[in-house]
Amino acid sequence: MRADSARFGVAMEIKMITAAEYRAWAEESLECARNADSESSRQAYIKFAETWLESAFRAERLAALLERSSKEPTTTTDYEWVLPPFGEWRHKGTSLK
Repeated sequence: MRADSARFGVAMEIKMITAAEYRAWAEESLECARNADSESSRQAYIKFAETWLESAFRAERLAALLERSSKEPTTTTDYEWVLPPFGEWRHKGTSLK
């Protein structure tokens, strides 16, 4: 993904963190939890791991949404179809009574 920064006049490339990277950090946090010296440290590392796993799930959902939206068809005409207001939907020659 590229983002151009008009403010600084430079092109920046933004790299999204992948779900695999978040999961690796979760594994590291769980390893630290196993080796923790105190219960409070162990609980903190477990909480870190939970946060990394939640981030991995979000990254996967975002990637799926981005992939799905890239496959959506684009309009090929310059005309935009607009439905008339609901009250104008009746057929010619009919009444609403």
